[in-house]
Amino acid sequence: MVKKSKELKEFFAVTMTSLYHIQDDVGGYPEVKKIALKEDSRIGLGVTLKNGTMVSVGNQIIVFIPEGHGWMSPMTSFVTELPNVNTQWWGGRTSLVVALFLKKTDAKQCYDSTNFRPCDPRWRESTLETLRAIGKDHSHFSITRYPSLRLIDPDEIWPEDAKPAR
Repeated sequence: MVKKSKELKEFFAVTMTSLYHIQDDVGGYPEVKKIALKEDSRIGLGVTLKNGTMVSVGNQIIVFIPEGHGWMSPMTSFVTELPNVNTQWWGGRTSLVVALFLKKTDAKQCYDSTNFRPCDPRWRESTLETLRAIGKDHSHFSITRYPSLRLIDPDEIWPEDAKPAR
């Protein structure tokens, strides 16, 4: 995949148990690293999620390997929408996402708060801003649009793409 110069380089995700720093390109691959931990978790502090070359951004952050199609054709395309990728190519994943942030200070403020819940409405605008900054065709981050895996309805992220009601 060809990298675009204006792509988002990093963002932060607060989950039900942790705070993650997600970077676009660390040695050629994206990195999802736990930088704070509130309670017990299967992923320890400082651990980087493994087994993926892309990051799916949805109700969980999941690293995965895009599936190649057309293996007999010289024109190979890759499936970068997580629901279309066989689960054998899914790697590490977080607990449910509370909110996404472009700035670490804002993410830390959310992380230090109490009584949050998945896709917490208190930080909806920050989450929308982050999803819009990721965009529709980032080379390492893929926003999940599948209803049971997505964080926010894509029509709310990009209202210009919403289909008119019949």
